[in-house]
Amino acid sequence: INAGEYTISLTDNGASSIVLIDNYTGESVDLTFEDYTFTTEKGSLDGRFTLAISYIEKDVTTEMIGGKVGNVLVSNFNGLVLVDGLIVGDEVWIYDAVGRCVNSFVADNERHVLNVKEGAYVLKTLMESVKFVVW
Repeated sequence: INAGEYTISLTDNGASSIVLIDNYTGESVDLTFEDYTFTTEKGSLDGRFTLAISYIEKDVTTEMIGGKVGNVLVSNFNGLVLVDGLIVGDEVWIYDAVGRCVNSFVADNERHVLNVKEGAYVLKTLMESVKFVVW
């Protein structure tokens, strides 16, 4: 491959998510929502990218605190966590098993990819909380 800037994108696919992980930069992006642009020097791309493909049921919901049904679904892909059903603009916090906030962000679309270590976590928005485990 020649040196330059390249974009990886998807057109139509049957997966609910296809997460591309750039093993050189550590960045990850869900290609079902956005393209991935990267720069490279001349040479091979062998081992640069990993794909995590999911066929999750789109109508699956999780239980909210207080017994109400929420919209956030958390899926685990070997340490990569895919969060679906967010509301754009919502603040999101991730807490570990002892209650420390280990990550926070404002949702810029309804899907977000997290890189977290193995353990038990709680994802909290203003409207709901979801427990999940990464192994």
